Amino acid sequence: MVTVIVMTPIVRDKDGLAKSSRHAGLIAEQRTAALVLSRSLAFARQPGTYAIPGERRGCEYHGKFA
Repeated sequence: MVTVIVMTPIVRDKDGLAKSSRHAGLIAEQRTAALVLSRSLAFARQPGTYAIPGERRGCEYHGKFA
């Protein structure tokens, strides 16, 4: 059996949350929490981003997030 993986762009709702069957049933409060998590991960991906200003032992980006 051959497995083919097709990469496609992420389709997002107006608020920026990815469209998915999991997100479809979220209430407003849950959508807000999901957006905070998503934006936090995007921020953490940026090189030189630290949790505390001036803190050099913070998060460093070493590759793509899965």
